Amino acid sequence: MKKTGTADRAVIIQMIQEFTGQANLIAIPRVMLDFFKGDYPTTIFASQLIYWQGKQTREDGAIFKTYAEWEKEIGLSQYQIGRAVKCLKPYLKTEIHKAYGNPTVHYYFNFDIFLNSFIKFLNKRKLSFFIILNKDYYKNYYRKYIYAHTN
Repeated sequence: MKKTGTADRAVIIQMIQEFTGQANLIAIPRVMLDFFKGDYPTTIFASQLIYWQGKQTREDGAIFKTYAEWEKEIGLSQYQIGRAVKCLKPYLKTEIHKAYGNPTVHYYFNFDIFLNSFIKFLNKRKLSFFIILNKDYYKNYYRKYIYAHTN
């Protein structure tokens, strides 16, 4: 086996770091995976909808991306996104509108309804690290968090 030179090694290390950098990670909180009963695609899609909450450019709050954009961003196929949308129906409304001249699905994620369900789930689980005593406090906390990280 040929020994790698210092310059080659540095290039390989940089390449690995770029592959594993923050922009290339798809991270989901374990508790959200539990909330969605181990359904990775739904959890990943919901996490991205939450991430994009408040970052949308439309005044009506819609998040819109083509299926190709979703696949590039989170690695989910059109089928997986469609299935995730069905699972997220209590929290998500979809409509088709034109974006950049093409019909595109627009996602309206109701964060308040999701948050209420998620808090109930946490309370049932009695998570020792995340006991919710006052759901209004956490609602306001998350609203402030989203506002602070999107403005």
